[in-house]
Amino acid sequence: MNDVIKQRNNLINKNKQLIEENKRVYLQHKIEKSEIEEYVEEKPLFLQYKRDKNRYPKYPEWIVNQYLFEEASKKIGTKIEPQTLYKKLNRIYLFPNKYPSIIKKIMPIDENDWDILTKK
Repeated sequence: MNDVIKQRNNLINKNKQLIEENKRVYLQHKIEKSEIEEYVEEKPLFLQYKRDKNRYPKYPEWIVNQYLFEEASKKIGTKIEPQTLYKKLNRIYLFPNKYPSIIKKIMPIDENDWDILTKK
């Protein structure tokens, strides 16, 4: 019986030490318990955001209707993947000196006259 009481007292002392250690850490980092709870609650949402961030184009103007890609694919007879087209056009934009023939064909097009590219 005496051993049980000693063990209980030891556990109570260890518990007090842990509580003091927690308080010291909270004070050292100036963190409140509610902030930790908030972090634990929002961490999955943040990780989901990080996963989704790379899944979609970075610029909203590059987000288009999938139907338009299907229509264009039918017209040219080749499947157009939006991500691939985005990467290729971005590469042309970043390195215009490597693609002068493509730029030469695109530049004369007026905003209202996109039929030039579809004419054969």
